Amino acid sequence: MTQGRKIVERGLLLLLLTLILTGAQVLKAEQVDIGISESSTTPGLIEINMRPDFLVSGGLVMTNIVYTVRWDDASVVLDPNYIFPYIIAPQGAPVLSGGYYYQIFAAVPTIAITTDILSGEE
Repeated sequence: MTQGRKIVERGLLLLLLTLILTGAQVLKAEQVDIGISESSTTPGLIEINMRPDFLVSGGLVMTNIVYTVRWDDASVVLDPNYIFPYIIAPQGAPVLSGGYYYQIFAAVPTIAITTDILSGEE
């Protein structure tokens, strides 16, 4: 066995022990799950639900939430207003490409979130 291989094996063993001892929690990034579904109370209304896995404090400015919605029905119109409390807005007009419409939404980086959002809350 070469000296280089021994060093690599010891490094991997040290990494494995570190992960086991810390419970691998240090590698978990905070995330916001985004879901899209038809409203259960208003027929024809599509809802976008966002659920963070961490506390989002009121006053925080979200600068990195971006998602795209795709659809094929020309009669669908998306609401151009901010999505509260995340302060997310459409970025430009919908784009038609390959028979589908695409709309990009993103956080408005200069406006703070208006209220606390608890971990797991939609």
